[in-house]
Amino acid sequence: MKALEIIEKLDAMEEYKSDAGLKEWLMPRCEEYDIANPDDILGRAALYNELGSICRRNRWLDEGEKAFLEAKIMLENAGIRDGNYATTVNNLAGLYRLSGDFERSFELFCLCRELYSTMPELPVDTLASVCNNIGLLYLDKREYTRALEEFARAESMIKAIPDNYYVHAVTAGNSAYAHYGLGDMKTAAECMLRAARYAEKLGGRSGEMYRNYMELYRRLGGEEQE
Repeated sequence: MKALEIIEKLDAMEEYKSDAGLKEWLMPRCEEYDIANPDDILGRAALYNELGSICRRNRWLDEGEKAFLEAKIMLENAGIRDGNYATTVNNLAGLYRLSGDFERSFELFCLCRELYSTMPELPVDTLASVCNNIGLLYLDKREYTRALEEFARAESMIKAIPDNYYVHAVTAGNSAYAHYGLGDMKTAAECMLRAARYAEKLGGRSGEMYRNYMELYRRLGGEEQE
């Protein structure tokens, strides 16, 4: 079975298996695939990235780190520095942010941005998401001005994709938090309302994302909207 087939089967199993069950199913397949397909570096790395992602979303951080590092190291040893490597670095950076290891997270997100910047074919929202992640790290450290700089970078990039409402909503919402941290309630409310308007285009006013942003907008002192 090829790596892609294993991933497709994993995706299908998500409908009826818990994440714990998915992890227990995937772990031995990663090891078996290593033995059976030692030269398929991209396939092996993809499987470990899948395993790491399952662990990360459940905060099984030690196991997630081990899986992402396995993918990262095998790609490095093979001299691969393509989008697969950048995605692996991004995955690991996100895990370190969850664990509170801001220094390693920052270092890897910056590396990821550097790698993505050399890939002109890369979707704009992918690079913008890295800027958002770096900005969130600055938010965590209460460096609000630097956070705003990163969110502004993301916003300038996504002007090219006006219909990607999700990334616009997230970027505006992140900017609102930074303005709030700086004590600028008016601008924070304006950004949060903008985030809500983008979220409304995604799922209507019944959508959870829209409701959350509107609640935050009201808490920031925003006026009632029709």
